[in-house]
Amino acid sequence: MPRIPTAFLSACILLTVPFAVHAAGVLLSEILFDPQGTDTGLEWIKIYNSNNTPADLSGWQLYPDGAGYYSFPAGFNLAPKSFVAVRLRASGGDTAAELFYPGASANMGNTSGSAALFSAEPRGKDTIESFVQWGRGGETWESAASEIGIWEKGS
Repeated sequence: MPRIPTAFLSACILLTVPFAVHAAGVLLSEILFDPQGTDTGLEWIKIYNSNNTPADLSGWQLYPDGAGYYSFPAGFNLAPKSFVAVRLRASGGDTAAELFYPGASANMGNTSGSAALFSAEPRGKDTIESFVQWGRGGETWESAASEIGIWEKGS
């Protein structure tokens, strides 16, 4: 794995999420919500498939708080034990390891925010698969994540 320069680390905020696997085994893994310099086009969220089989993410949705819902493309499969990065407010060609969400309505919060991953609609406690928040409690979808035991309310 390549080394990340210390200067880069001191100028950005990267959140590594503890692995707490829910029923589907697909979860939020890492979030870069405050990159060095301007945030637009440089923020991303990594999703991890902890399963030993591919995960069909067709119809799944990612919610970076305040940026709107990103829907995974039809037929998108995440390989076993693999990651995919969803790049916010950035354009490019989707690949197995990188997806682009140029239509995100805003950047993620630098001092507080959240992200949630849903396996279907309607979004709620029955479809939330992974959740994380930073900076303060009470972010969007915290109650649903807490109710099913994948997040501790107020954390």
